[in-house]
Amino acid sequence: MSKTINLSKILWSPIFRILAFWAIVIAAITAADRLVDQFSLKTVPNIFRATSEDGLLGADKIIEGSNVVYSLALTIIFLGAALLIAFFLQHCIAIALSTWSARRVLNVNGGEIAFAQNYEAQIKPRLINHPLFGAAWKEFDDTLLKDKVDQGGPLENTVRAQSFFNIALVRDRLPGLKVISSISGYFVGVGLLLTFIGIVLALYKASAAVGSNDAKKMQDAVSELLQVASFKFWTSIAGLATSIGFALVARWFVIWIEASLSRFCEAVEHQLKYSSPNYIAAESLKVSQDQRDQLKEINSDRYFSKLADNVAPLIEQAMARAMSPVTTSISSAVEQLKATSQTGLADMTKDFAAALHGSAGTEMRGLQ
Repeated sequence: MSKTINLSKILWSPIFRILAFWAIVIAAITAADRLVDQFSLKTVPNIFRATSEDGLLGADKIIEGSNVVYSLALTIIFLGAALLIAFFLQHCIAIALSTWSARRVLNVNGGEIAFAQNYEAQIKPRLINHPLFGAAWKEFDDTLLKDKVDQGGPLENTVRAQSFFNIALVRDRLPGLKVISSISGYFVGVGLLLTFIGIVLALYKASAAVGSNDAKKMQDAVSELLQVASFKFWTSIAGLATSIGFALVARWFVIWIEASLSRFCEAVEHQLKYSSPNYIAAESLKVSQDQRDQLKEINSDRYFSKLADNVAPLIEQAMARAMSPVTTSISSAVEQLKATSQTGLADMTKDFAAALHGSAGTEMRGLQ
């Protein structure tokens, strides 16, 4: 598991993705150079080399041929196609595979209950460590209600999954999606730029012949200018066509990505029970009404009468249990005191009788 997570982090790291993106672009253009005879990667370097050595005339000698212009037009087309291939592999395919792997984590046999029972131990750790959805799932987890899981109930989500897992999330993680819609306009600009550069070079060459007194030479220069200018517009046509095609395909890419995210959100919603704000408000209202009814019952005479009927026997029993040891102790003390008093009085009476008898006998004997 850890090796898989580390590999995913490497594949989704910005540095790796940038290097892989341009490697795909270069590989696609190189393949086109080998497969298409009229296209050559050396065209642009040759133009710059001729310009640096011979100036504008040197550059015009290079681009005055139709093959060079066609090669420049094909460069625009193949560059657009290479960028689309790179975007498709680095964005559409990558996101589709990433959402597919996340859906596999969500697909738990047993429905909502089994998903809820396995969520904390197995599902949540894997989704939080997901390279694309990890941060968003951590925020989404804070909106889940888990109090019914211990009672055998499902997890409840209070916010729709689409609020967290959408195209905005992917744009934040993949900046290429922020610029893909604007790239198409650059192809039009590049095509027009190459066209105007070619026309300027042709005019520069023709200007020398226009100042000549030879009418035949002037006519040939103008004819050559018109002929050269006609096919130099191929770069503009190629730029415009590439721009239109790139915009359409880029829009299809975005739709593809949104569909992948939608399938992931459907898988999330399938394993959860949605508790809408209206449902939560209705439950809160019901609890408040029950509490209100209970408070009304507490303030009524019937409640206090019922309370007295229930509490009085309990108080009597409690008092009886509390006073029973005291009563027993007092009774025992009284019995002991009674027994002691009776014994003492009998002894005292006996002693008094004996003393009286002794004194009376002595006196009687004295009289005799």
